[in-house]
Amino acid sequence: MIAVGWQSNEYGTFGTGTAFRINLPSQITGRTITKATFRLTVSDPPREVPATPQLRLSAFAAEWSPSTITWNIWTALACHATGEMRVAAPSSPGPLDFDVTTIVQGWASGTVSNYGLRLMVDQPAPGMMGTLGITWFYSLVVSNVQNERPQLIIEYQ
Repeated sequence: MIAVGWQSNEYGTFGTGTAFRINLPSQITGRTITKATFRLTVSDPPREVPATPQLRLSAFAAEWSPSTITWNIWTALACHATGEMRVAAPSSPGPLDFDVTTIVQGWASGTVSNYGLRLMVDQPAPGMMGTLGITWFYSLVVSNVQNERPQLIIEYQ
């Protein structure tokens, strides 16, 4: 499962986010990208949250390795502000779409290197102790249902 959010309790505040490696199809190189959507399927929305968290999806601006990434590396990696998407955390299970057209256009044109995507939630405001603000998504290895797995949908000319 993919988890994104924060949990606060009497022991402190703990965060979780995720990084995605994206292998683009070679046929989009140099093409005009008209629309790109990154779709995740929510299995369990956040609960017990007094304010709806904002999910933030952005493109990494530096290389990283899945075999060596840690929380400290992940949070320190630079991301591009261009194309960053913010959406309210969902209140029910089902698909959640992020418009990544600007990001994929940069990757396809070669103006921006494809280092993948980072999904996170901003740290909760003080006073949110005892809350669970984690959104759970299906991952590639957890779901046997094709439409529940993370998807990058690209429309191009």
